[in-house]
Amino acid sequence: MIKSYVGVTDFDWFQLLREEDGIEEINFWQPGGKRQFKTLAAGDLFLFKLKSP
Repeated sequence: MIKSYVGVTDFDWFQLLREEDGIEEINFWQPGGKRQFKTLAAGDLFLFKLKSP
């Protein structure tokens, strides 16, 4: 079963990703790097939702 997660992002980040050709996946980091994001497994969907302006 494929799970999904909705992450809130800002418009500048969205535009940066949108302008890149051929992106199929994106890797993320977290400030401090001490916590792992365990909500999704490889192949699950991370969806973006834009913040209100």
